[in-house]
Amino acid sequence: MSTVGIVPRMEELFARTKAQVAVSLHAVDPAQRRALLPVARKWSLPELRDCIAKAPRTVLLQWTLIEEPTTPTRTRTRSPDSAPDSTCA
Repeated sequence: MSTVGIVPRMEELFARTKAQVAVSLHAVDPAQRRALLPVARKWSLPELRDCIAKAPRTVLLQWTLIEEPTTPTRTRTRSPDSAPDSTCA
């Protein structure tokens, strides 16, 4: 089961199921995580870390490294011609 870190639901998930849990962090920097993930404004990284520390089984932490997050302004100003070449040699 993958989650973004809704702490009360994670605690319930651990108590009611034997599901393997993965947490999508989106960012490890708290300010960047709050900007990318609205739920992070309610449950901070320390709260999430505490929940994971109390988990009755291993929790997988996952995130994807992105050089430049897409913003509405950047998306509108890029043309298809500016996309990287994706052909295979």
